[in-house]
Amino acid sequence: MHSYLITAAFVATGAWLWFGPDTAPIPLTERVVVDRSEVLPTTLRTPITGEPTILLQGSIAKGCMDCHVLWDSRDRQSTVLVQHKNVMLDHGENDNCMNCHDTDQRDKLILRGEQLIDFADSSQLCAQCHGPTWRDWQRGTHGRTNGYWDPTRGTQTRQMCVACHDPHHPAFPKLKLFPAPNTLRMGDPDAAHGEHELEGVLGRLRGVIDKQREEALKGREAAEAAAKEKLDAEYKRLGIEIGDKR
Repeated sequence: MHSYLITAAFVATGAWLWFGPDTAPIPLTERVVVDRSEVLPTTLRTPITGEPTILLQGSIAKGCMDCHVLWDSRDRQSTVLVQHKNVMLDHGENDNCMNCHDTDQRDKLILRGEQLIDFADSSQLCAQCHGPTWRDWQRGTHGRTNGYWDPTRGTQTRQMCVACHDPHHPAFPKLKLFPAPNTLRMGDPDAAHGEHELEGVLGRLRGVIDKQREEALKGREAAEAAAKEKLDAEYKRLGIEIGDKR
């Protein structure tokens, strides 16, 4: 007998939840608008793919060896830089320029074993110390890929490490997170009206939300109409024609 009462109570509660009143307010967070500039398909940096150059006096382009051929480079950089003052070296224990740059050919990078590579191949240099991240980059789980998601429709381009990370201080600053998905705001893009057809409790929930949106929209429209009416009356009082408004 006791089990029947429990079953009946559950059935009654379920029926009340299904067919009960839908006047309870539904909390709905404010819609977060993401600026278009935050989702542009561009990289954070423009990596060097040719011969590195530096601008002297703001306009004269010089290659590395145009200057470094005049003197021998030190095995370790000076603590006070005379040139390249824009470089801030903060790369953990990698605190020596010559760990990456070749001493004799400054327009080249150097790998272990004294193998020289171009700046366009700098990701090989990153791989020497960042093995796990390099393997993730090769698989596509780290870094950025531009192009088509489906490679059968077009090309894909794996961006270099330095397209996002500054090689001299690669740590990223704190980034602003995008808002998480809100299923109450999602719709079916294939549907003509852009919304899911929901039944039962979820359908009623959608109806309550839509009603709240309609009421909020009507309130904004009424406020805008009242403001326009007041402004038009002021223009009329001042004798200003509509076409003369500035």
